[in-house]
Amino acid sequence: MVQNYFHKLVLVGCSLIMSATWAEAQPAGISTKIQKLVEKLAPSANVSVVDLRTGSTVYSHRANEPVKPASVLKTVTSAVSMSMLGPDYRFKTRFLTDDGNIKGGFIPTLYVEGGGDPSLTTESLIMIARRFRRMGIKEIGRVVVDDSLFSADKIRVGGRAYEAGTSAAAFNFNTLGFDICPTQIGRPARVIPDPHELPVAINGKIVTSGNRRAFYQINDISDPLGGAMAFNIGGEVRRSPDCQTIYRSIQQPALYLGASLIGFLLDDRVNVKSKNPSLGRVPQSAHTFLTHSSKPLSQIIWDLNHYSTNVIAEQLVYHLGFSGSSQLSREVGLQRMGTYLERLGYKSTDFDIYDGSGLSHDNRITATIMTSVLVDVYRDKDIWPEFESSLAVMGRSGTLRSRMKGIRGGIIRGKTGSLNGVSSLVGYAFSDSGQRYAFASIANGSAVRRAKQLEEELSRMLLLGH
Repeated sequence: MVQNYFHKLVLVGCSLIMSATWAEAQPAGISTKIQKLVEKLAPSANVSVVDLRTGSTVYSHRANEPVKPASVLKTVTSAVSMSMLGPDYRFKTRFLTDDGNIKGGFIPTLYVEGGGDPSLTTESLIMIARRFRRMGIKEIGRVVVDDSLFSADKIRVGGRAYEAGTSAAAFNFNTLGFDICPTQIGRPARVIPDPHELPVAINGKIVTSGNRRAFYQINDISDPLGGAMAFNIGGEVRRSPDCQTIYRSIQQPALYLGASLIGFLLDDRVNVKSKNPSLGRVPQSAHTFLTHSSKPLSQIIWDLNHYSTNVIAEQLVYHLGFSGSSQLSREVGLQRMGTYLERLGYKSTDFDIYDGSGLSHDNRITATIMTSVLVDVYRDKDIWPEFESSLAVMGRSGTLRSRMKGIRGGIIRGKTGSLNGVSSLVGYAFSDSGQRYAFASIANGSAVRRAKQLEEELSRMLLLGH
């Protein structure tokens, strides 16, 4: 499969080179107009615009300088994942027993074998617990979670949700939600973990306040007693009729999955003797009695690009890292992303890829490479429909929902990126007049201050021609 995939890349690369020699009329002076726009708003930004009909470059400004891309790097992760795995690929989570016999409704040891599913959520576990009940399972001795599919997890970099790490036994994007519900001024707010079936120890309180600048904290405890998940809370929440929901990353995702499953099983009247899950390997002699399949990769990519979920991107990198080993390697996955860019005609010195999400400040890529990826996907009819629909629509959906509402002249589909010192937007402009462009605008450093204005004005110009 990989050889056929790379053979296809060579053919596509050749077609791009040949098509660049073709000429097709552009709106009068469009290149000059873009140049004036860039000079006015962000002269140090990196910008590339390509005509999708011909593959020819319409505009280029500092487009071959490697810069920090932020989350627009997710489009590369998406393209490689769908090309190599296929839009219909599904991730498997297996449930096994020692002897395969569940007659009598008792399972001494339930093994949960993580398949690296980036989309396993509360809804998934609720349905799984119900299936257990329908199968006649009434009691389980203990739950063992096997997260050995990944050669080594990418450890979380902080407590925020976007800083979560990876796991072959990932659950809820490796984050835990908290509903903060104000009460009366001066009284503690209600703090409810989500999923509430998970046992969580909460120390402290968040007080309901009339202060407009009320601020609260929720931080996990590094080494909770007894191994249960525990959080310290404090501060104030402004009085409101509505609850607020925030998310925190989880230190041990596999145990989080196991403990949540136990909670859902108990809630569905399946007794579990040991309330604490453990980590371990599934014995070779174990038998699978239930397999949960994820939604197709195309839908997972939609979630990734619409909501820019870092964990999804990082989980996919592992699945690109298949080899002769029984484990999946993140390093191999990153190498395959690099090989993809090299097959498009770029040198390894033109980019540095340290992750699949764009979160790392060590990532480097050029605006030219980004538009080349977009053109490549546009010409790949096996993945183009799903890739196109995965991108947010300017003024209507995803991370672009609140930007340029009511924009006219066509449609902009794109992926945003934002880090400290970085603002970026890559995507497609399809005008009502028939123009079709791939574009990339990446601003680092001082250019960030007016970068969003540049992104939006460039989008408008590509649709309207002025």
